[in-house]
Amino acid sequence: MTTIVIDKLLREKLRDLEHEVEFRDEDGRTVGRFLPEAEYMKLLYERARHLFTDEEIETARQEPGGKPLSEILGRLQKS
Repeated sequence: MTTIVIDKLLREKLRDLEHEVEFRDEDGRTVGRFLPEAEYMKLLYERARHLFTDEEIETARQEPGGKPLSEILGRLQKS
């Protein structure tokens, strides 16, 4: 992902926005869109909810296995 640092003036314009904003150039062509962080996270979580069915999640919960966090961290420290 590319990061663009915005100046104070643009930051003030974007400060209280709660929804998507479209950016256009001088000719009216869409350049991109801005999503406030809360709206972006909401979309990510909504997308993630659709990756697995309730049945798939329940099946994964029922599977035996896994390792204690202390064991995982120990292996990571060795590598």
